[in-house]
Amino acid sequence: MVFPNVLGGRKKVKKMPNWSFNEVRITGPEKTLEKIAKQVRVSTMSVVHSFPNNVCHTARIHTNEFSLEGVIPQPPIVRVQLMNDDDSINTDVVEAFCARHNINTQLSNWRDRMDCADYWYNWRTDHWGTKWDTRGACVDMMSNELYASFDTAWGPPEPVFEELSRQYPDVLIECTALIEGWENYRMKWQGGQKISEEKFLNFEDMFEQAED
Repeated sequence: MVFPNVLGGRKKVKKMPNWSFNEVRITGPEKTLEKIAKQVRVSTMSVVHSFPNNVCHTARIHTNEFSLEGVIPQPPIVRVQLMNDDDSINTDVVEAFCARHNINTQLSNWRDRMDCADYWYNWRTDHWGTKWDTRGACVDMMSNELYASFDTAWGPPEPVFEELSRQYPDVLIECTALIEGWENYRMKWQGGQKISEEKFLNFEDMFEQAED
């Protein structure tokens, strides 16, 4: 799928995105679907810090019912960068964070990227296919089917569906994406690969195809 000049570039888009409204159906063994539902339900704490003292001013717990983080976790440097209101990086804080989480040996691989204020954006669009985590996610499961609906910026999170189907090869993932100001898509993944993609210019074509 090709999107208009937003996912392919390396420059952060500052305007508000067009939203992709995604309807997802995952079919497979009930126990597998229960594992998936548990995996994608992620609770995070948003923290505002004061540098250089690293004093926590506020903290908030948020639970996302279908988080991209649950499928492809962000590296700690992305989390640290997003802690700053101004997207700046404090090397000492990053090193302390990595040391506390026993990942300090990986820090050298990221040093060249630590001064890039857009690193979080580039990493997310490369690995998630979108710059933000899902918005307004809802999940429901019935027997051998799991249904999810959520919004994402600019387009559906295709790399996440691909990775999820790789982790659980016994399920079929279907996504219908309605993208503001752009085209609409219906895609399927299985065994770590996209097995089909259909493009629709309008809702009528999509619904007619579904009925056929």
